[in-house]
Amino acid sequence: MNTPLIIKLGLFGVIMGVASLFGGTRGIEALCWAIILLYSAWLIGKRASARPFLHGLYSGGLAALMHSLIQVAFMNTYLAHNSEAANQSEIPGGLSICVFYLLIAPVIAVIAGSVLGLFSLGAFKLMHRK
Repeated sequence: MNTPLIIKLGLFGVIMGVASLFGGTRGIEALCWAIILLYSAWLIGKRASARPFLHGLYSGGLAALMHSLIQVAFMNTYLAHNSEAANQSEIPGGLSICVFYLLIAPVIAVIAGSVLGLFSLGAFKLMHRK
């Protein structure tokens, strides 16, 4: 496993988390994540000598977790700059928004990691065709 690569790609979650705190990703967050996904898959396909799916799973999961944890740690700042998040009155069970974000963070991490893992596997196979 290329642990430095996984950690470096996981830092995209920190960048996106900080940017989202101040509303910097409002309206373009999906596009930013798509660009990160494609770049990360290409880099994993190029640099991971084995197990590209696991590299993608771990780095995508780490990025998603970091993103969510930053939002939870600075929830007041996040809500001040992201009014649409503050209006989430549909949170089940009367949970606070912080608890809700903490509960869904692992689910999002597994989904994001799996998607990046599949893209990384595809990139790896394309780059290492014989």
